[in-house]
Parts: sequence; C-alpha cells; structure tokens
Amino acid sequence: IACIVMGVKVTKVKWWGLTEASVTHQIPRFTAQNIIISIMPFLLGTAGALILMQLPHPLFLWLGVSLAIHCIPSNTDYSNAIQSIKKAVQSKLT
Repeated sequence: IACIVMGVKVTKVKWWGLTEASVTHQIPRFTAQNIIISIMPFLLGTAGALILMQLPHPLFLWLGVSLAIHCIPSNTDYSNAIQSIKKAVQSKLT
C-alpha cells in the first residue's frame, strides 16, 4: 500500500514461506518515500492490532496480539530507512 501511495513500482510480493513475507520494489527517489515505505507496515499493523484488541471476543484479542507481534519492521526495512537517512544527512553536509 505504501509503495502504491508513494508512487514506487512493486516488482515482487512474497506472501508465504519459511522466511518472512516481503515486498520487493524499485529504489525510491526520495528519502521520505523510503522511510514511509519502511515504517508503514508497522504503523498499519499496530493500528489494526489495537482495533482488533478492542473487540469483545477472546479470538479478536488473540488476532490483535498476533498481528502486533508480526508487524515489527524487518531488518531490511530498518536498514533501508537508516541508510536513506544517512545519505540524506551526508548530502546536506557536503
């Protein structure tokens, strides 16, 4: 969703597997695009988890906690965001 909103072309989506799900996309042109794409799964996942945990049935509590646990950003998302910030800071200093 974040890639579409930011105008970054998605090249591959991996939904299931033995390792984490992932989305492969073109390299964003702007730092803000990269940061938003990296943190959006966390923000949407947290919002969804909070909504589910408010519903009055133990199943929704379980689903909400499960979603919250799985919306932690991947190492790749974290690295992409940090590298993008570092490049932006370095370009401002030079």
